[in-house]
Amino acid sequence: MTLAEIKKYLNSLVIQDLGKALKKFESILSSDSNYSSAILLQQANYNRLKKEITQETLSSSNVNLRTNKLTAGLLGMIDDLDEEDVDMIVAANLSSDSGQQDSVSSAIAISNSGIYISYAWGGESEKIVDLLDTELQGRNLKVIRDKRDLGYKGSITEFMKDIGKGNKVIVIISKKYLESENCMFELTQVYENKDFAKRIFPIILADADIYKPLNRINYIKYWDGKIQELDEAIKSLERGTDVLDLNRELNNYGKIRVLFSDIAFILKDMNTLSPEIHQGQKFDTLYQMLSRG
Repeated sequence: MTLAEIKKYLNSLVIQDLGKALKKFESILSSDSNYSSAILLQQANYNRLKKEITQETLSSSNVNLRTNKLTAGLLGMIDDLDEEDVDMIVAANLSSDSGQQDSVSSAIAISNSGIYISYAWGGESEKIVDLLDTELQGRNLKVIRDKRDLGYKGSITEFMKDIGKGNKVIVIISKKYLESENCMFELTQVYENKDFAKRIFPIILADADIYKPLNRINYIKYWDGKIQELDEAIKSLERGTDVLDLNRELNNYGKIRVLFSDIAFILKDMNTLSPEIHQGQKFDTLYQMLSRG
């Protein structure tokens, strides 16, 4: 495995199983790595947290805050890893348990047969969605869209999770989409189920601007800022305040930040055709792709 592949594997494992990620990180360190002491401290903190959870001495908000701190610390170490820190021979076997990892990431069965559209409301995105919706339904394809199919008082979160399980998801990527908690939650839900690249059908707007690495880095910095802002706001609340739901949102921000780089690279690597070409074709190429299988 290359260093980039090692980092990608570890980042993914952090989201799935923090304890296992800590053990894997320690196992690949070279004997003279500067991270040897730091990872032992992180593991001690993690084991202490597990013990306190078992003893039921912590509130759910404290559990989430301490878990987020551990997660952020480990992700930072993974990002800063250099090749001299890694025993590359040991690391070559990192993915030997990938079958188990895959079973976790695909635990939710993908059974939705309709075509979902994931987009940010308003502006050019919604204009494209209106045209696309009309065109595909006119060709007798079943299109599932929030404004029509969510229903009064329906759960937005559950609808977004349904999108994540969809077999075919049209994604209208814009700057507003990439900076939206709800939109990116939908996209990470799709990503965490199997065959991400096969199941998404992106249309990328010019303002998304994801083709240059520096622009993608700016989005990562944006989500770093959102995490810091919300984390500081939660800490500023009076002691004893119920912040469980706020911590769930903070965890969502963290997941978006971890997965953003890989998702954005997959999107920028696809030949998605411009919105103008799609509209000029009356979305025929997209229709042909969606009609298969």
